[in-house]
Formats: sequence, C-alpha cells, structure tokens
Amino acid sequence: MAASKVSLVRCQDYDPPTVETAVKSAVHQLGGVERYVKPGERVLLKPNLLLDAPPEDCVTTHPTVVRAAARLFLQHGCTVTIADSPGSFLPYTRETLARVYKRCGMLDIAEELGVELNLNVGFREIANERGKVLKEFKVIDPPAEADAIIVISKLKTHLATGLTGGAKNLYGIVPGLEKKALHARYRTPGRFADVIVDLNERIRPRLQIMDAVMTMEGDGPNTGTPRAMNAILGSDSPYALDAIAARLANLDPLRVTTVRAASRRHLIDVGSIEVAGERIEKMAVPGFVLPSTFAGSNGGTFASLLSSLSLDRARPMVSGQSCRGCGACARSCPVDAINVVERKASIDRKKCIECYCCHEMCSSKAIKLEKSMVGRTIDRIVAGPGSGP
Repeated sequence: MAASKVSLVRCQDYDPPTVETAVKSAVHQLGGVERYVKPGERVLLKPNLLLDAPPEDCVTTHPTVVRAAARLFLQHGCTVTIADSPGSFLPYTRETLARVYKRCGMLDIAEELGVELNLNVGFREIANERGKVLKEFKVIDPPAEADAIIVISKLKTHLATGLTGGAKNLYGIVPGLEKKALHARYRTPGRFADVIVDLNERIRPRLQIMDAVMTMEGDGPNTGTPRAMNAILGSDSPYALDAIAARLANLDPLRVTTVRAASRRHLIDVGSIEVAGERIEKMAVPGFVLPSTFAGSNGGTFASLLSSLSLDRARPMVSGQSCRGCGACARSCPVDAINVVERKASIDRKKCIECYCCHEMCSSKAIKLEKSMVGRTIDRIVAGPGSGP
C-alpha cells in the first residue's frame, strides 16, 4: 500500500482571489495540475449539490471553490463540465438540475467562465466485477464521457457515515431516485459504506479538492450548523482526504464508516498519511459537534464498537409543529416507511431502516432524532464525567 498524501491550506474566507490562491496551493503541493490532467482533456468537476440550497447554508460546495478549480483547469487548456445528480428524492430531470445549479451558484460560474453545466439526464449501467457488494450500478452520463473526474466536496457531518467528504460525494453520480434503491438494498451503515468504496474504486477520480472553509457540524448533511474551519484540502485519495478531515474535526478517522471500510480493504493506512502545508494541530476545530447518531463526542475504539453494534442509534421522528406536509421525506424514503396524511408525515417504525434520508432531504427541519434510554446512557458513558444528568 503506497503512502497517501493530503495537502492542507489555510483559507480565511470565500473571497475569490483568496480561494483561488488556496486551491492552486493545495494542488501544487500534490505535484501540480500537470500531474493530473493534460491540455485538451475533458474535465468533469463533481461538486456536492445535495439540493437547491444557497451557498451560505453550507449544504453544498461553495461556488467560489468550484470557480477556482474550473479556472485552474481552463488555464491548463482543458474543457470543463460541472455535473451532479442531487439528493435521493429529487428526480433526475433538466428542471431539477437547472433549479439546483441556479440556487447553488453554479449558473453564475458557468456564465462567467464559459464552462458547461450538464443538463443531459441520460445514464448508463456500469459493470463492476471486482466490487465487494456492487457488481453493477447506474451512473449519470458525464463521468463516463469525461477524461478526468475531479471531486470537489464539502466537509459536513453526516448522520449515517459520520462525515461526508470526498468518498461519499461520489454517490452523487448515481442518478436521482436510483439512490433510494441502493439505500434499500444495503441497509446497514457498514454495507452502505462498502457501496461508497465500490463506487470510488470503480470510477477512480483523479483528484480530490475539499471545501472546508465553512463546514457543517451537528446533524448534517442538511440541517446542521455552519462552522468555520478555514481550510482547503487536496489529495489523490478520497479516504486519506476524509481521514484528515476527520482529524480536523477531532474525530477518530476510523469512526467515519467509509474510511473504516476502505481501511478494512487495505486501501488506506490512516496512521501513515503525509500532510503537506499546515499542521493539523493548528487547524483542528475545538469542540466540533458530531451528529447525534454518534455515541459521545469522540469515544475512540469503545464508541466505534458501540456504533457497529447499533446500540446508540437514533430514530427519526416527525415534529408535528414544523412539518408542512410537502412529502419530501416520503419521496426520499427507500423502504416507503413514511406516509403523509392531512399534510402531516408519520413514520412506520417497523419499516424504518434508520438511513436518515428523510432527515437529509427535509427542508423544513421537521425530522428530529431521538435516542432510546439505552442510547442516551451510552452517550453519557462515552462522553465521560460532566456530560450531563
């Protein structure tokens, strides 16, 4: 196993020149843009465009980071396309894509720089004979048509995986509602993490760039709280990238389900990652709030064991006061466990697989998480003295 390298660059804000300098530095410390692409190649930029949220919500990759990456590859003589398939309840249509691109700031970039926004809603099936769990899967057309895929992720907490970064972002190449089918088939956190690793190993993006200028803590990837980290990261490896991002959030990297799955396949050694640029100790954010689905704050091996046994799992509940009855939760549920009656959603506890897709896609923040008495007790034990009554 070759040692992995991650570049870590300070970036104080989203001022375009500041971001452009940071992105160039992050790529330069990995060997420069010429190490990843040749002039004339077709480059696909894959940001995190979970849903049609404005940049200040920290739900999606900030447009200035995508802009900086686009300029870098354009200046190297490449053609650039921006593409994603947003969240699991959104149909993969031209109308959906146009709405998301506009709200997330991608349309402004395309018009300024003359790059293409993908509106082709075609997809294809790809064989994956070497996959651990995915032997074939559907992907949108742009990744198959590009010479090089560059993932531009957003660092956020994630109820199911711990953190979402480079590895999880690639799930966005699965078209629209097909994401629901994979969630339904691979229901446990460990199995779903293997799905993500299979996708990354089959598609193999050439470069990872992470927007961690403003991150999301708490119950991400949609309803958490913005938190400044002031960093841009880069790497060849999505797992190394996510491992260092976890350390910046003061989280044991092996508690991130995708990093743990990659480690078990010997795709990453979290103890031998080279970090170029800033020191992790100087950039780490104290008191970074993890998802409520995780035991304690960072209980190491003990917490990882409890999480793997699902003893601390949180159940999604509908807040009647906040629910507007829009049905987004029901449309996103992979096992049809949610019904909307008289403009109020309700969850069938027997069907629910605790994948948290409903929480992820609820724009009203009406899905709350509730732990059992056992789960709450585990949290207090892991967190230690002074953690509350």
